[in-house]
Amino acid sequence: MTITVEVNGDRFEGFTSAQVNLRLDAVADTFSFSATADGPFPFKGGDIVSVFADGEQVTKGAIELLAVASRGREHDITFEGRSLTGDLIDSSLGGVGADGRSLADLKATTMRGLCVRVVSHLGIDVEVIDAAPNAKRFSPETDIAAPEPGDNAFGFLERHSRKANVLLSSDPDGNLLITDAAGVEAPGAFVSNRLDSTEKNNVEKTEYSYDSTGRFNAYKVVTQANASSGGLAAAFNASKVADAAGDVVARDAALRSGRQLVLVMETPSGVSDARDRAKWERAVRRARGEVYSAEVSGFRNQVGALWAVNTIVQVDDDFASLSREMLVNQVTFTTSGSEGEAATVLTFVEKDAYELEIAEPIIETGDASGVAGLAGFFK
Repeated sequence: MTITVEVNGDRFEGFTSAQVNLRLDAVADTFSFSATADGPFPFKGGDIVSVFADGEQVTKGAIELLAVASRGREHDITFEGRSLTGDLIDSSLGGVGADGRSLADLKATTMRGLCVRVVSHLGIDVEVIDAAPNAKRFSPETDIAAPEPGDNAFGFLERHSRKANVLLSSDPDGNLLITDAAGVEAPGAFVSNRLDSTEKNNVEKTEYSYDSTGRFNAYKVVTQANASSGGLAAAFNASKVADAAGDVVARDAALRSGRQLVLVMETPSGVSDARDRAKWERAVRRARGEVYSAEVSGFRNQVGALWAVNTIVQVDDDFASLSREMLVNQVTFTTSGSEGEAATVLTFVEKDAYELEIAEPIIETGDASGVAGLAGFFK
């Protein structure tokens, strides 16, 4: 199995090392290659390349870093790059865009519509693929805040993706992918039962990490509700009514009390939007705080398919006390050495890590009777 690169219609292989990193919760995939050559290097900085793992395209992007060190006739070459969506991370918004339009007055009602406007404004040569058709829709009057001049493009889109409860990533063609991270059941399994020699282990290495520094017991999202909604025109925090003033909190019972994060919505929004934002913040931070990763030989699972992000796989590891289905959050394909040894490192999070609801009831307390029209509004 090899990782190959195609540029200007020509395919190249034989790299001394290669790595491609695909992530469900990152807008750009990354790749890096090293090679030794005794002639002119066929690539140059800025080239658009397609990257293949065992013959299947996994990403498309641009060479952004390139270094050549020579000794006699031999050259050591390294280059790195990101998928085409990486331009969203680097670019700023404002003024008249490549499409001749300004973003001062945005009227998008879907996350796809908003992404299309931003991509068109910047003139990035990517499509916007909507894989989350049931994502929350926007109200142009209350949910969409036009960017300030100089706002980072991805930062602007990410703020609104949190309101829509979706993730932004890249597909194998380098396009911008909108996904709800629902996960697709995938064949194959990761087995690392070191205490039972009769088990067929396919895992070479494993790592487990727990990091609670970015997680909180209480998530409060403060927003000013739409002034047109009468009794809702007050400051709200999201997802569980906490006191008579109408405070609402999303709680993570796994964290000790006293740890609190307060976020401010960028645009006027109702209680439902604020509640969902708090739950989403809790879910994403939970997913990134507890991570299990494992390395297997080759790029394909037991039925011959490439390992892929946003798939649900059975994980059995007796040392980590894991025996359950988990969501693949990250896939890294690597080759190294003169023989081109191929391996895949997969990073897993809990199967429901990105879902708004986690296994805990939402308990209402306090008296919200002073807020008109909220009967039956909270769950």
